[in-house]
Amino acid sequence: MLSLEFDWLKRETVVVNNQSSETTAVVDYLIVGGGYAGDVAASALRKFSRDSSILLVSDEEDFPYHRHQLSKEFLLGRRSDKEIMLRRGNFYETQNIEVSLNERARRLIPEEYSLETDKSIIRYEKLLIATGARPKKHDCPGSNLEGIYYLRTIEDARRFRRLLQAKSRVVVVGGGFIGVEVACALSELGMNVSLVIQEETIWEHLLGTEISQYFHNKCTNRGINIIASEEVQSYHGDRVVTAVQTRDQRLDCDFVVTGIGSVPNTEWLTQSGLIISDGLMVDQHMRTNYPAIYAAGDVACIQDKTLSAPYRTQHWDAAREQGLCAASNMLGGSVAFEHTPSFFTSIFDIWMDQIGIPNRFDSVVVRQKSPDSFVAFYLFGQHIEAGILVNSSADYKALRKLVVNKVCIKDTRALGDIERELGSIAID
Repeated sequence: MLSLEFDWLKRETVVVNNQSSETTAVVDYLIVGGGYAGDVAASALRKFSRDSSILLVSDEEDFPYHRHQLSKEFLLGRRSDKEIMLRRGNFYETQNIEVSLNERARRLIPEEYSLETDKSIIRYEKLLIATGARPKKHDCPGSNLEGIYYLRTIEDARRFRRLLQAKSRVVVVGGGFIGVEVACALSELGMNVSLVIQEETIWEHLLGTEISQYFHNKCTNRGINIIASEEVQSYHGDRVVTAVQTRDQRLDCDFVVTGIGSVPNTEWLTQSGLIISDGLMVDQHMRTNYPAIYAAGDVACIQDKTLSAPYRTQHWDAAREQGLCAASNMLGGSVAFEHTPSFFTSIFDIWMDQIGIPNRFDSVVVRQKSPDSFVAFYLFGQHIEAGILVNSSADYKALRKLVVNKVCIKDTRALGDIERELGSIAID
């Protein structure tokens, strides 16, 4: 896929470290990262600044796409490459947004308003860093064997899909959203799937014991062999992985998929002077410690109003809102990022929405509509901290209102009463 370049971006050759390189004229708005946050920000910048120069630099081969579909619809073959692209047709060209693909950021010099990549030196007026995160790699004996896969980019998914054959034995390592989604997708494709998780039930740390048991049972009933309360000790094989060793079991396999977390892509910024912890630290305006530099998406670490410590909200909804917030402030606004985290996932015939993070709760109330349709409320005292909807998307708006406002429920029995309109509780 070709990058797009427009007449306003004039390039001239310069010598850097005895090597020929390219430098651009000054760019009004430079975006590093071709994920959702970067794409949303570029679109917003163009919408409100028609004559500015906008350059989006991405180290991937493809234009921005829906990353969350890789472990579900794309892996299952229900979506094509074209169908998961964020923008259709010639959007970037018509919007006069330059996109430079296969270009990797190497060094940032904030004092000079300068970015060095593996292809060029780019000077900017305002910069948004949206470089996302990469899969956390296993550090144990055998982890460098072939046949151990990580799913983060569309190219990862393409390579992985070519390997998929029914009745293959696969071990999936990791009980987070990605690990479980991949395990379920591979099971639907007819594979023999073992899922290794550290907790007693899948998503226990995300949803609590009671609700996580429901999803755990769904997976086991569909034939997934869940190895709970276990960790991978080593991988075995001669060049190619053939077995996974946990503390108590040896699992033979044809390949392995690992999803044990992510690492923010900040290593190229270590000498920049930007403050880095678990990601690139930003204030409520998505601004770093340099006024002209902003960050958004999985790379950004922000003080969320619902949490007690800085947190990377790694989901498309947060990426969109952070990208919009950053763009507004890059244009001279003063918009604070105030966002209640929300997530969604789908496995088999189940669609789940989560609003808020149940990092503290002392009770759970379930509004059961049917065995596979319910709303769960996470309460701290009488206040609603978070909630999930399982095959109950019609209640999303009402639940979001309850969670965002941390509504105090005097009689929690009303939450479980399916005869009571959820919207009326939100109004009380």
